[in-house]
Amino acid sequence: MGGILGTGQQMQGQAISGLRRASEVESQRDAANEQIEAGEKAQKVNTTASGAGTGAAIGAGIGIAQGAAYGGVAGPVGMLVGAIAGYLLSEVF
Repeated sequence: MGGILGTGQQMQGQAISGLRRASEVESQRDAANEQIEAGEKAQKVNTTASGAGTGAAIGAGIGIAQGAAYGGVAGPVGMLVGAIAGYLLSEVF
């Protein structure tokens, strides 16, 4: 009779150990998913900012080529267009 009880307790210990390990693996997976999401968010921000900078540079260049009157408008407009394009590209890729 002692053998059966000992075997039962051993099986219970193994089951609890297995559940504990499954919980640890799930926690690790959750942490990895959070890191992936944070990386994706950072990439989206960087792409949008890069697009804004590129758009501002292009807009300023167009403004300089057209004269000082357009320079004050073309830079910010280019930045806005670039930011939108950068954001949309970050969504696609």
